[in-house]
Amino acid sequence: MNWYDDLCDYYNVSAEEAISLSERSSGRKPSFPGSATCEPVSGKTWEELWHDKSRETIEQKIDFYKDIGAWQSFRQCNYRKDFPYDQIYRNFCKQDASILEYGCGVAPMSTFAAKAIGDNHQLKFTLVEVPCEHYEFGKWRLKKYAPNTDFNFIEITHDSLVPSFSRNFDLVCMMDVLEHLPNPYDVMKNIIDHCNPGSILIETWVDHGDDGPGESDLEEAEAEREVTQNLIKEKFNLVYDAGGIRFHQLKTLNNTLQFSSNNQFFK
Repeated sequence: MNWYDDLCDYYNVSAEEAISLSERSSGRKPSFPGSATCEPVSGKTWEELWHDKSRETIEQKIDFYKDIGAWQSFRQCNYRKDFPYDQIYRNFCKQDASILEYGCGVAPMSTFAAKAIGDNHQLKFTLVEVPCEHYEFGKWRLKKYAPNTDFNFIEITHDSLVPSFSRNFDLVCMMDVLEHLPNPYDVMKNIIDHCNPGSILIETWVDHGDDGPGESDLEEAEAEREVTQNLIKEKFNLVYDAGGIRFHQLKTLNNTLQFSSNNQFFK
């Protein structure tokens, strides 16, 4: 199975079109197809789409992810296609693990599990995202591969920025998310409050350096970077940093490391 097959099915495009639309380059103005859940979007850069409308309020900033149509469906499927999801499940997921994919987009981690094991599992999935096309595509994929699994989908809105969770988690994935949140500290604090002992956190946070954030990488997130990262350091041990993809484990009461960086995953 190819990483772009679902894109071809959902958006009725060829493999060549899916690959081309998923690529990233400065100044490009791709023509993304519509679907049953979005209108076509074409002829504008990412930055132009951001500035097409006022983005002063949190609601307006969240609405950006509706305005970009299928852009992130294609981009996210390509961007993380080679991530070792199989090793994450093999090393960090017990038989009945509770998994949180926060800011899930196309839900690459949960989709890997759905493709690999279908409905034949005891895993519990919670997926959080703002209303957007790539979320609709992600939900479609999950139901395609595991139609009888009870995926817990939670949508974030401008007046409900911190979700209410009904369960605790053993594995939390926040890939390419923190820089887009208006409230990363509150989100992380809420997640920590719902982590089981020894839980694993996988996160990234783009460092903009002296240039600072721009467009969808929010100034609000940058303002809370230090306090949020300090919270993570306080509550978790950093186990491994794979070029900016950081693996943490929730500290025990005596703050000792619970598994070694010699774990097979990190060899």
